[in-house]
Amino acid sequence: IDYDFKNKTLNVKLEELTPLAINASNELYYVYDDKIEKSSTLKYPAPILQGFNPEKEEALIKAMQDLEYDVIKEIASIQLIANEISDELVLMQMKDGNYVQIMISQIPLKMPYYNQMSQTIDAVKGGQDGIIHLDRGDYYEPI
Repeated sequence: IDYDFKNKTLNVKLEELTPLAINASNELYYVYDDKIEKSSTLKYPAPILQGFNPEKEEALIKAMQDLEYDVIKEIASIQLIANEISDELVLMQMKDGNYVQIMISQIPLKMPYYNQMSQTIDAVKGGQDGIIHLDRGDYYEPI
């Protein structure tokens, strides 16, 4: 807090945290002051992680670090669904009923546009839920 007597102005600097995800140990990953932190006592709504080993969990959290909260808050859960083609494939269950299939490394590039994609899909497909394949080909598949 800083008060400028000359201009009669009170300046308050706020640092807020951005929740990223909750792991299987019920620990919250969050960004505070541009650093990734982890807490077992803080409680914020965040996507639930399923099926991650420590290495992939760390990669996912780093990939999500710069996502805006308006995208993160739309994700209900994230499941690692690694297969013979890729060991970094995840399936995100979105709160709007859709799913997003994406590689961990693609999250910073493609997920910032999720809200726009969702609106476009709703307009074109009449709101039918589906899977948005961002891992290859970038297409929508109704379910």
